[in-house]
Amino acid sequence: MRAVAEVRRARLVQGCAEAGAVRKLIGSWLSGRVVDHFSVAAGANVHHLWDRIWLVPAAGAAAVLILFALFFRPTEDTGDLPKGESQSTLRRNSGKTLDTLASR
Repeated sequence: MRAVAEVRRARLVQGCAEAGAVRKLIGSWLSGRVVDHFSVAAGANVHHLWDRIWLVPAAGAAAVLILFALFFRPTEDTGDLPKGESQSTLRRNSGKTLDTLASR
């Protein structure tokens, strides 16, 4: 049973690493496009309009903030909690690892 858990954990780590690589690739490509879009050629020199370049990720962060504020609703449903656990107990234990909590 422990071997199955180790295989699942390894697959999860591998999947996260692959997803991270894809996100980095997309982010690198997209940031290059933004920088190229807000660059002005002046003879042999290229000037970057950094104030406009930095507005793009700022606007993205603002959009995520607005979406989070609109759609995030904390729940008080304790149907999935282990017996004897409450939301406040889970909040206190949130800094502990899952292995520590599972061993209780």
